[in-house]
Amino acid sequence: MKLVDVQKAAESISPYIQKTPLVHIEETSTFLKCEHLQVTSSFKARGAFNTLLVLSEEEKKRGVITRSAGNFAKALSYAGQLLNIPIVSEEEIIQAMQFLYHKHGMIVEPSGAVSVAAFLFNPHLMLSGHVVCVISGGNVDLDRFYHWI
Repeated sequence: MKLVDVQKAAESISPYIQKTPLVHIEETSTFLKCEHLQVTSSFKARGAFNTLLVLSEEEKKRGVITRSAGNFAKALSYAGQLLNIPIVSEEEIIQAMQFLYHKHGMIVEPSGAVSVAAFLFNPHLMLSGHVVCVISGGNVDLDRFYHWI
């Protein structure tokens, strides 16, 4: 990565992120970059916006899936909402697993429930007519599964 790439990314994300202060710790050569002041409380908003802004129009329509349940998921969700790009989070995938189990008695691994999560939490993106969600993967640790359920 070149400096020009970093500068281009900084320019493209600038409308969406907070300018955060750089605080000098007195009598040291140490500085604190206060990214906790971002809307999502971490620097992850920078990467989330940069990731979404470089997507093609077709990729934006398809949406984004994250396996993060932490700061990046929070930042990606926020960025997706502002940019009108559908996001499926790990929490939504777990809720889809719960739906499949409680409503249909299916034990499905997280990756197998992604399409159902997209359908449940972004129905406005579905085409009119019939929708088919392919359910796959029974390769899930049952202890973890029952913890999620």
